[in-house]
Amino acid sequence: MSPSSPNPSAPPTFERIGDRLLNAIGNVNPQLLRELKGQLKPRNLSLALGLSLLAQGLLYFLFRASLPPTDVPLRPQHHDYCLDDPKVYGCLFNADGVVQIDWIRWHSNFSYTLGAGLIAVLVLGGVYQLIANYAKERQTGTLDFLRLTPQTGDRIFLGKILGVPAMVYLAVLAAIPLHAYVTLMGGYTVLNLALFYVSAIEIAVLFFCSAMLIACLGTNQAWLGVLFSSSALYPVVGLLYVLFAIPEEFFGDLANRSAVFHWWIIPLSQSRFALMSFCWVWTGIGIYWIWQALGRLFRNSKATLLSKTQTYWLTGELTLFWLGFAAKTPSLDRINWEPMLYFMSAFYLVVTIALNLILMPRRQSVQDWARYHHVNAAETSAESGTRRSIWIDLLVGEKSPPTLAIALQLIAACGVCLAWVIGMHEYWTNDMGWKATGIILAAFASMLMFSSILQHILHWKLKQRHAVTLACFFVLFVVPPLVLGIAGLPVRNATNLWTLFVFAGSTFSINHVSLTALLGTFIWQLAATGLFTHHFKRSIETLGRSDVRRLVER
Repeated sequence: MSPSSPNPSAPPTFERIGDRLLNAIGNVNPQLLRELKGQLKPRNLSLALGLSLLAQGLLYFLFRASLPPTDVPLRPQHHDYCLDDPKVYGCLFNADGVVQIDWIRWHSNFSYTLGAGLIAVLVLGGVYQLIANYAKERQTGTLDFLRLTPQTGDRIFLGKILGVPAMVYLAVLAAIPLHAYVTLMGGYTVLNLALFYVSAIEIAVLFFCSAMLIACLGTNQAWLGVLFSSSALYPVVGLLYVLFAIPEEFFGDLANRSAVFHWWIIPLSQSRFALMSFCWVWTGIGIYWIWQALGRLFRNSKATLLSKTQTYWLTGELTLFWLGFAAKTPSLDRINWEPMLYFMSAFYLVVTIALNLILMPRRQSVQDWARYHHVNAAETSAESGTRRSIWIDLLVGEKSPPTLAIALQLIAACGVCLAWVIGMHEYWTNDMGWKATGIILAAFASMLMFSSILQHILHWKLKQRHAVTLACFFVLFVVPPLVLGIAGLPVRNATNLWTLFVFAGSTFSINHVSLTALLGTFIWQLAATGLFTHHFKRSIETLGRSDVRRLVER
């Protein structure tokens, strides 16, 4: 045997173990193997570990420097990290004159800061790398090659999410032991620590999926994704730490005293685990719908984010979500229902805008549908033996305009809100129930009108359609209250004007609004909706005419 030949009985080296592990990963997800091979380099590994340890050391010394000095004379003084003396406003000293440090509070604050930093590094670093990687592959043409491979879109996206930010994961994992130690020393249990890590992972997955969706929509600026992520991450992390800062003994009392923390008949604040489970479920639902949009865009970049059928389910889930907080609870009489009307109007306004942006096909797709939908219907009838109605195509078709689908969802949502008002009739005082009914009808008429206008704008052949959309939103929803405010006409003195021209303006003064003004608002907005819808229909018919037919008609 030559000296250079390998010895089969020799123990496996780390390189051979690593190769076997990578081969096993490649068998499960080839895209993950591809990303890991590009990331797992000695320079990247040493840089990630070095920066992580350096940041931990700096943070530790900063908190260490914030401790009060222990070699001070025996005198009262106050400090954030010392035990309080009940006799005087100052720190507690022992017989030797040494200050008594509140180590639980110090470890707790250290844990808060380190945990928030880990989430920020994980999310922002991962978002930046995912968008930059996807944009680079789109520019080099590698993305088109990936679409031709037999891998599914789910595996490709999963491989990217797990592999592209691998060095970020390594840096965060290197800080987990220190974070776990200071968290446990801060008085938290292992269950609290596990709940925090599960919440942090789900938050990261939500942001990563959103980053991939932004990249699929054509965004090449990774810094823009980081900017949006940082603005959304701050309140999310703040809410997370508020949930963990609440002592466990207060959850049951909070659930019994406040109906706000009830969802349908479930007391969310009965325990920290119940509240976190509720957040996990709805965050998971959001991740699911983003993942569905990713799969559609990866295989067909010209497709809408979701199909019409999927948006029916999505709107139903959103309605179920907000209605759960407005449902009948044991302490329902303590809730002020007027703000709920305004919240409902603003909520469905956002849903209306989202539905238009999600369902509006590209101009070329609408043109193809307008030209050939009768041919497709004939082919479908020849295959199945039954002719497919144009109404069915408008409700579930991929390329048809979303006018009917959005109107149907808004009408269904309006019916649910009306049923809610009727179900709460015993809690509305005087004629508030009738006024609430009128407010809901007027608000949904406004949404139908805005939806028809928005579809017009998205259908136009303009480069700055989104800028025009923002301008339209500003004119319709910001200018009227601004003009009335400048003219010195407050809501209380000019309730009817606010009701007629301001979206959900009557909710600001439900006690003074008249049914006549609500009826007038409902009628003129429905008329405007019909006018815009008719004009949109005519423009689609004109777009669908072939060039030859236009020449013949001339």
